[in-house]
Amino acid sequence: MKKENNVMLIISALLLIIIALVIVGLSSQPREIDNSNDMIACTMDAKQCPDGSYVGRVPPDCDFAPCPGE
Repeated sequence: MKKENNVMLIISALLLIIIALVIVGLSSQPREIDNSNDMIACTMDAKQCPDGSYVGRVPPDCDFAPCPGE
């Protein structure tokens, strides 16, 4: 009876180890990045125009927008 309990304990421990390894393996797999939206983020700095107004950067090249009157 004691030998059967030890065998069951070892089998249970092995199953828990296998399950833990599977969970860790699945969570550590690299995930693919979805670029289907083709979203571009530009920095939020601004340029002061000669008239005192400001313009920001515009995708896709993130160049500054033209100042008013340019």
